[in-house]
This record gives sequence, structure tokens and C-alpha cells, in this order.
Amino acid sequence: MLLRGQNIHLRALEPSDVEAMYRWENDPAVWGVSGTVAPFSHEILRAFIEQQQYDIWRTHQLRLVIALNDDDRAVGAVDLFDFDPLNRRAVRVSMGSVFLLPWTWLEAPISSLRTLGFRTVAMALSDNSIPIDHPSLKDEPQLAIVLGTEGDGLSTQVIQETDYVVRIPMWHEVDSLNVAAASAVAFWELRLRS
Repeated sequence: MLLRGQNIHLRALEPSDVEAMYRWENDPAVWGVSGTVAPFSHEILRAFIEQQQYDIWRTHQLRLVIALNDDDRAVGAVDLFDFDPLNRRAVRVSMGSVFLLPWTWLEAPISSLRTLGFRTVAMALSDNSIPIDHPSLKDEPQLAIVLGTEGDGLSTQVIQETDYVVRIPMWHEVDSLNVAAASAVAFWELRLRS
């Protein structure tokens, strides 16, 4: 469950939601906001629900069901669509580095990167963190840098799975940088030197 309020919660699509989706998608009153002008069959909607097992990076869309807390009945949906991590603005803001730096979306545990020869670095403020210029990091031939979202950062579980927890030293009571600034510092400081 992603989010629970007093009366409703968000959850993933389930095969049992096909009838509710059939009603919503075939209601001409909402076609103006849904971008469609034709009805959907049960078969197409079942295929759509099946596709929801894949992540947003693969399908470029995500639908979450708004369900009642009492009986988990679907009463609405939230749609994210046209997701494009390589959209023109993202490429421009990154100055094209999305094409130069290897990156991935990982569904397996962070610790699984060890089987590929990587040591992992969590960028996090923690009591057991080491400074980003620590000598032990310079000796690592393959580092995977793990960054969290702005605000929430990385989960405790992810931090515990990494080999190193690293901080960027800061002064004047500054406690963190945004993800873009932190990643720029990390990529520069931890780059492979020949």
C-alpha cells in the first residue's frame, strides 16, 4: 500500500478491477481528459492490467487505484503517463550526461550489485558515514553510487545493504545538498582515475 488516508488508499491495479476500469474508460464524459475517443473492450483492459506488473521505466506509465479502506473497492484512479527519463528537458538540464554515464533502475536488492563486481556507496547523512574523499574509496575499481530522492533520501534498508555510507563534508550548518548537486560532487570525487 502506497498511501492510506482516513477513508481511502492507493494501491496497484488488480485483475478484479477490470469491471470498474471498463465503466471508467467507456464513459464518454471523461474522454476529454483521458485522451481517448473510443471505447475499450474487456480484453484490452485485462491486457493493460497485466502490463502493470512492469515498472514505469519500461511501460512509461503507471496507474494507481483509489480504493475504499472498508472494502478495498475501486472508486477512482491516478494515472501517470508519458514518463520519459530521457526527455528533451532532462537531457538538456543534465547537459547530455545521461548518455555518457552508465545508470540504471534497479529492482533487485542493492546488494545484488556485488555479484557484478561492484561495491556500493550510499549517499546519506548517517552517524556511520565516511567523508567522500576517504582513502578507502579511492582503491575501489567499480563503485555504484546510490542516490535517494530529495527530501526523503534513501530508505534505511537500502543504506544498510550498501558497502559504504558516504557524506559530503559541509560547513556553516548546511546539512544536505539537492540530488543534482550531490551527484555532481560524487561523480567528480569518485571518478575512476587512471
